Amino acid sequence: MYLSELVGGLRRRWWAVVIGLLGTASITYVAFTLVPPEQQAHASLLILPPARTAAETGNPYLELGGLQPAADMLAAAMNSGPVHESLAPPHGSATFEVARDTTSSGPMLLVSVADDDPRRTSALLNSVLDKIPDVFAQLQEQVRVRPSNLMTLTEVTRDTQPETSMKSQLRATLVAAVGGLALTIFGTNLLDGLLRRRSASKTRSEARSDVESSGVDESDVIREVWPSASARRKSRPRTSRLEPADASPLWASNVTTAGQRDNSVRTPRRVLQEPRAALHQPAEYDTLAASDRAT
Repeated sequence: MYLSELVGGLRRRWWAVVIGLLGTASITYVAFTLVPPEQQAHASLLILPPARTAAETGNPYLELGGLQPAADMLAAAMNSGPVHESLAPPHGSATFEVARDTTSSGPMLLVSVADDDPRRTSALLNSVLDKIPDVFAQLQEQVRVRPSNLMTLTEVTRDTQPETSMKSQLRATLVAAVGGLALTIFGTNLLDGLLRRRSASKTRSEARSDVESSGVDESDVIREVWPSASARRKSRPRTSRLEPADASPLWASNVTTAGQRDNSVRTPRRVLQEPRAALHQPAEYDTLAASDRAT
């Protein structure tokens, strides 16, 4: 499809373009109103080394190296499985994510919670923060870690009020607008092609019906324009080959030396013009007069 054909179709069916734009505006408005903005809340946690290890240096923050694998393991346990489904059901509007903070060199965990209602968002954040220490303790108990070697969690930050995010609402609005515009453009072009083919088919059918209703046979028209050879032969006047009706075109008078015509002696013009044909026709030559033979 060429761009000129596309623009031409949109120009011819401008009314369809107007209808499509109005429909696109309506769909965009509906998508903007149906998809509510999200309420998001964030918190951050830090994994601390065992108390015995921290007692050797007296400062637990000096022993944070090597705890990043534990943070990754805890994030994976919180983001999938029955723990995630119990806190945020799959068919609900609430969701959360626990991930290790890659911008920090320490074992920092970031918790992000989103929901439609601000109060539900705050409640979900509290539930996730209360569940993370229990899941972390269960993971260490599965590998039979001694109580003196257990790692712990400490809360660094927490949002008291959720923040409004328009990302999901704007995403839905943009998808509706782009889809409506694409449907308007290609739908109008398709409608233009269908209407043009229908118009051409209707024109051909009308021309065929006009020819059939006129009742004129093509053979009659040909006979009127080009008469048959037999009719032309019948209309042509017949003259005797030996006795012409008019002697002037067939007979030529002899001219004397003085420049006067001698009508008493006439020579056949055909014999003068076609001597060979006259020699091969003895029957016609015998019928000539004696004076003409002498000549």
